[in-house]
Amino acid sequence: MIDLSGVNFDNGIAGKFGVDIMQHMVRKTMITENLNKRYESGKIKRKNIDKARRLTGGTIWDANNVLLDEEILRLREEKEIEKETEKKELLLRLLRTITKGRNVTMI
Repeated sequence: MIDLSGVNFDNGIAGKFGVDIMQHMVRKTMITENLNKRYESGKIKRKNIDKARRLTGGTIWDANNVLLDEEILRLREEKEIEKETEKKELLLRLLRTITKGRNVTMI
């Protein structure tokens, strides 16, 4: 281990370099922490958006994530397709229930 007891960190070149190194380390740590927080927050927001039945402006606003780009458009289109598929499946189930036991041909 290096003995630093005789080095003057209060002023001079050693002090300047020591402060620069410490600032760099603190800044790097803060950037890493901020990045990790944003990553976790983004995962939670994405889960909330995925759980929403309809992707509306309110859903995006509640997620505190108001971005208008190709990804949002794609998500919106996927949700619309999913919603239409659910409607069709519900109608088919209802028709099957109503026509159960009858000789009806569905097209």
